[in-house]
Amino acid sequence: MVLLQVNKRTRNRAYDVLVQIGHTFGDEENGGKKENLYQFFNMVSILYFCLQSFIAMLIEIVVIFIQI
Repeated sequence: MVLLQVNKRTRNRAYDVLVQIGHTFGDEENGGKKENLYQFFNMVSILYFCLQSFIAMLIEIVVIFIQI
């Protein structure tokens, strides 16, 4: 998702946020675990896939309504 951002400043900030999330979830010294990090990014990827599917369905509905 970060790489899809066209604006360089937005893309860099999004990357920084992902790095901070990674450190927070993966820092075992502060109670984090790599397992938590994997679970978080797995949830993010599932959410991203669902969002893409939802947008595709919306586009199909709009096309159907335009044809009516």
